[in-house]
Amino acid sequence: RRMNYAALVKAINAATTRLQGQVATVANQALVLRNWLVGAYQVEFEQNGKDRAKYGTRLLESLATDMANRGIKGLDVRTLRDCRFLFHHYPQIRGAATPDALPGIQLPPAPPREANTILIRGIVTSSDRQGPCLGWFWAGRTERP
Repeated sequence: RRMNYAALVKAINAATTRLQGQVATVANQALVLRNWLVGAYQVEFEQNGKDRAKYGTRLLESLATDMANRGIKGLDVRTLRDCRFLFHHYPQIRGAATPDALPGIQLPPAPPREANTILIRGIVTSSDRQGPCLGWFWAGRTERP
């Protein structure tokens, strides 16, 4: 079968449209996991960090500066605070943070009690400000072992 130019354009358009949507979903899920992990690491440090007294109330400012100095974008003080909020309010995301799903990434300890399968949809909003935490979209299932 021979393809004409109109069919070529239509095929490329259809594939691009379909796959771009999948890329956005994967990117959003990865961003949620990253932000949840950042919140988990902060909480672990605040509770058990050996040098936490050195940073005290300036932890978020220090972290934001150090991340920016390493070229990591999108982790300013406000976002770091939102990451901690995400960790505290959505513990079920831990079900997606497994060694198989995230090889080579240090994972926080699993909580003592596991929940059933949960579906989260929507934009997480923080109680300390109006509006959504953009990019924090979770449209997948998290199953706990």
